Amino acid sequence: MTTETYWNENGRYQANLEKLENLVPSSGPAETFKGELFRAASRIYYDYYNNGFGNMWEGPARLLMTYVKFPNHIKDLLEEHMSSEICHTNCDEDIEEMMDLTIQALLVMPETPNNIDMWEIGKYV
Repeated sequence: MTTETYWNENGRYQANLEKLENLVPSSGPAETFKGELFRAASRIYYDYYNNGFGNMWEGPARLLMTYVKFPNHIKDLLEEHMSSEICHTNCDEDIEEMMDLTIQALLVMPETPNNIDMWEIGKYV
């Protein structure tokens, strides 16, 4: 089991994560596209650690897979679990890698206004 996790507040890019959290409102879509991508990643991440991927989050997963470059094993993980397929194996390393790659992508992404909602991604992608 991975001990350096964002869940334990000591992930690889923890300081950057804490800055990105400021882009996400307490409810509803983020004002910036970068904030909406982080909102999507955070939703998936939280669902893994809190519910073992027990909730549906196809929209957030599709949004992330469209705008963040993930290796195939991360795409496979997201595809397999986006429709509330409970994770029966330890996916800690993969979910941490998903967050690492998302944060890295967001660090170089320009700030732009957001006009989508991660839950309605089918309308946009």
